[in-house]
Amino acid sequence: MNWEKIKSWILAGLVALSILLFWNLVTFQQNYDFISRNNYIKEINISEKREIKDLIFPNKIIVQTKDGAYEGTENIAHIKPLMEKIREWTFYDFQEQEQNKDLFEDLFQKENRQEMVFLKFPDIVPFDLLKSLFNIEARRLPTGTFQYMIVNPGELEENEGTVYFSSADFQFLVKSRVRHPHMKDFSGVVSGFRKKAIPYLSYEKKDGSRLFVPENQVRLNDYQYYPKYYDLRLFINALFSDPSFVTRNGNRYTDVSSVLDDYPDMRKFVFVNTTVTLDSSMSASDVLQGSIQFVNGHSGWTDHYYYSGINQSSREVSYQLYLDDFPAINENGLSRITLVTGKNGVYSYQRPYFSLDISFNPGNRTYTLSSGRDVLDYLLEKKSPEIENVDDIIIGYQLVKNSDDPLIQFIPSWFYRLEDHFVPVTEEELGGER
Repeated sequence: MNWEKIKSWILAGLVALSILLFWNLVTFQQNYDFISRNNYIKEINISEKREIKDLIFPNKIIVQTKDGAYEGTENIAHIKPLMEKIREWTFYDFQEQEQNKDLFEDLFQKENRQEMVFLKFPDIVPFDLLKSLFNIEARRLPTGTFQYMIVNPGELEENEGTVYFSSADFQFLVKSRVRHPHMKDFSGVVSGFRKKAIPYLSYEKKDGSRLFVPENQVRLNDYQYYPKYYDLRLFINALFSDPSFVTRNGNRYTDVSSVLDDYPDMRKFVFVNTTVTLDSSMSASDVLQGSIQFVNGHSGWTDHYYYSGINQSSREVSYQLYLDDFPAINENGLSRITLVTGKNGVYSYQRPYFSLDISFNPGNRTYTLSSGRDVLDYLLEKKSPEIENVDDIIIGYQLVKNSDDPLIQFIPSWFYRLEDHFVPVTEEELGGER
């Protein structure tokens, strides 16, 4: 083989190597673009992330006094300090109590009554989530759910005490020991809480559950806000696996497997991912944690939202908007984030894409709502719904948003809860005046 042939072979090899290197460079760049794009989607931060303990709070705290009266609040700003004090404690030695009629009667008995503090959550809370809410030292947690924490300050010693977790109907009880170097400080916190509390009524339903209602008239101011609107494309980029495949037809955005319906007049959307498998056997704990992780995935907590409830059959979880420390209610879903969680992700996601930005309320009107006793009497007299079907009676704000008005109004009102939705009770229905 002469030198010219050797040079030809070397040249051909170099050309082949160049082609190979060029091809690897092109394919590497394509893969790099794909990876970068996916990372970009996952790193979209629309607003804020929230931990479980930031989202799950009691919606009422009721103190039963030694003389049998009730005092309490639904104001989240008054609830948080007492809840934060309890979060300093360490919980251990959980014991499920056998159904004991005398034990439950002791909670409400008229003779030899002790002061009791009832922390009522808006809906069931899985015991599995306790480690995300409190300091827990226990290998095993109880199964199931609870809706009340019950504390008897008289059972709190210098650095030890007892706390109870109860179902809504007080037919299931779990006892837990707690410890803290300054356990007796809790009595001082309760005393401070009672200075801000208002009188409450307690109505016992046939199933043993109770409706705690403010006894007297309630005064609240109305509010108006200019909203901050979020670009819908932020949510599209966050929710679709590859936004470059998303097509638009009117107010509907779709790719191969998902669809997002926009309601621009209300600034609300509904997203559905059909690749997610619905599983009725999922635990309430998994459903709740999955929903929170999903919203955290795009930092989607755009306002003061708190856990409102879970439908165990449909695996639907809702988080309610709060304004001025009270819940805001809107029948069109403009004050609520709702998710249905499936086996491999979130199946559906409904929410507004605006937040409350600038308060504008030159009138600043004060509303005097009828007494809780009047609301309770009104519901007792109604044929529908029956009082036995009412899960709660609360104070809050009606969120009113008109498409032709940039301002969002918040009007104080009474509401009663039927399963997973709230129904307003107007002053006209109660015989009062605005």
